Amino acid sequence: MLNNNTRSYLGIATLIITLIIFLTLNQKQETHTVGVKVGDVAKYRTHYVGVLHSEETSSYTDVEYYTFIEVLDRHLNNITFKETLIDFNGSVKFEQVINGDPTKPHYTHPHFRVNDLFIPCGLTKGDLLPQTIVMCDEHDETKEFPWSQKINETVRRVYCGAWRAANHVTWERDVEGLISQGRFNVFRSKNDYYDQVTGVLLESHLNSTKIYFDFYGRTTHMYVSIYDYQLVETNLWS
Repeated sequence: MLNNNTRSYLGIATLIITLIIFLTLNQKQETHTVGVKVGDVAKYRTHYVGVLHSEETSSYTDVEYYTFIEVLDRHLNNITFKETLIDFNGSVKFEQVINGDPTKPHYTHPHFRVNDLFIPCGLTKGDLLPQTIVMCDEHDETKEFPWSQKINETVRRVYCGAWRAANHVTWERDVEGLISQGRFNVFRSKNDYYDQVTGVLLESHLNSTKIYFDFYGRTTHMYVSIYDYQLVETNLWS
């Protein structure tokens, strides 16, 4: 039978252990950092294939171009970079400035977001990446499906003329849900390699299929997209 003093000591000990665990976990999170600086650049050969099919229309797109990334600013782990899409003939197709923190949770998107291009540097096999949230926002609904992903393996590969330690990350996600017009099914898979030292993307392969059904189970829309990115130039090590 425990007396009151013993119960008090046990309660205090439990509190102390809980506090130590909390501080240890937070300390590990705080050690996450990015490995790029202002002026760092990366150029990717990009291939996009897109298929749209509905009762009203069908379309097919197959294009290749370069995606050029330049880091404009960095404050702690917050990065600002410019993304420019360039045709092989040199003409600019699209450009935008993006800002964000690669150590925080992020949303999936066809164009680069900060967490697509960078992950925390210095990670290795088994380390947990910032949370990914799949966005399904076609029609008039927005759905979020969050999950966390670990680094599958750390391997040696050649990029831009140099052997690099690369963190390999793969995931597959199959989600279903209801919207006002019926229901939808989204399947996405990703196969990425990130430089271990800098955390910058080395190559990426994204496949996405979205199918929408009416309340009778008939397919109303289908979208298929494939994005491939391959690093071809950088000043980070070459």
